[in-house]
Amino acid sequence: MMKCIVALLLATRATALEDRGLLFGSAPSFKRTTKLMVEGLGEVRLVCERESSESLKLYVEADANAWENLASFSSGFEVSIMAPSGCDPYKHAFLTFGAGGHPPWDGRQFNGERPGGYGVPHLDVHFFVVTPAEREALTGTCKVFDPGPADSKGQLLQCNETAPETSAFMKLPPAEYITGFSHDGAFGGHSIRFHGHHLVPDDDLAPGGPAHCVSTGPSSGGPAGWLDCHEQFLGSVTPNPTEGSFVDKDCTCGYWADQISAIVNVYDGQVLGNEAMPTLALAGLLRNGEVPNPFYKPYPQADKYQTAGHRPVSVMAALDPSTVTFMTGLALHPEYMEAN
Repeated sequence: MMKCIVALLLATRATALEDRGLLFGSAPSFKRTTKLMVEGLGEVRLVCERESSESLKLYVEADANAWENLASFSSGFEVSIMAPSGCDPYKHAFLTFGAGGHPPWDGRQFNGERPGGYGVPHLDVHFFVVTPAEREALTGTCKVFDPGPADSKGQLLQCNETAPETSAFMKLPPAEYITGFSHDGAFGGHSIRFHGHHLVPDDDLAPGGPAHCVSTGPSSGGPAGWLDCHEQFLGSVTPNPTEGSFVDKDCTCGYWADQISAIVNVYDGQVLGNEAMPTLALAGLLRNGEVPNPFYKPYPQADKYQTAGHRPVSVMAALDPSTVTFMTGLALHPEYMEAN
C-alpha cells in the first residue's frame, strides 16, 4: 500500500515538473480540457494548452455560431469551470454574461450610431487564482446599491464603493502588482459581489478609449458627468423602451474598436484573477478578417506578481473555421515563475 502511495506521489510530482519544463529539459506539449454545459452556448470547454516550450494558453472555447448569437438565446448567466492542470496559478474560470453589457456605456446604438463603451453584448471571462468557494467567501459581502444591477438570479451585485462595508473591495494591491490598470469610479465603480474589484486598463481609460466618456450635457459641470451617458443608455432599455426613446444628453464614450479588453480582479490588497473581456461580435470580426486570426492584445505587465505560476502575456481570441469553434482567454508566459 505504501509503495503505491509513494509511486502516485512521485508520478504527480513528475507531471508537475514536466508542466513547468523542469524535467527532461523542456515542457512537453499537451491539451487538457474541462467541460460544462452552459445555457445558450452548449458545451463550453476550458482548455490549458501547451503547443511548444514557447507557447502556453488558457482559454474557453465554444461553438462560434452559438457565441455570436448568444444574446438571442440567453439574457444572462454566471458559471464556474474548474481549470485543468498545467496553467498554474489559475484554479477556475468564472464566466458571466449580460445581454446588455455593462458600464461604461452611452447607448448611442439606440440612436442609429456607433455604440460607445462596454454597453454591447460580451462575456467577462475571469481566470481566478482561488477556488469558486474561496472567491464567493471573500467577495460575497458588500453594501450594494438598492435598487441596482442584479445577476441572472436577481441578486443585487454592484457594491457602493463609498460604504464602510465595501472597504475590502477598495483596498488595492501595491501599485507594482497592478501596473497598467486603474480604479475607475465612474458609473458607481466596478466593485461587484462574487467578482471583486475590476481594475480597468489605462489604455481603455485614455481619451478615445471605451472607458473614457465625455459629456457636454446637463451633468457635465458636476462631479458625475458620466450620468448623461448612463441616462442615455438606461432610457433606451428600461423599463419599456419604444422606438425613438433615445434622449440625447450630449455624452459619448470611446468606441471599443478591437472588441476585447484585459481586466484585473482584486480584493483586500490581493490580485485574485486576470480577465479577458471579449464581445460576441468578435467572432464575426475574426471570420471576416477585420482583425487578425488569431488575435493577441498585450496584457499590461505588472512589475511584481503576488502568486507563483504562469503570468498573463496577452488576451487572445481565435476562430477555427474547420470546426466553427471560437476561443478566447489568456496567452501565458511559458515559464513558471515564483512570486516576488
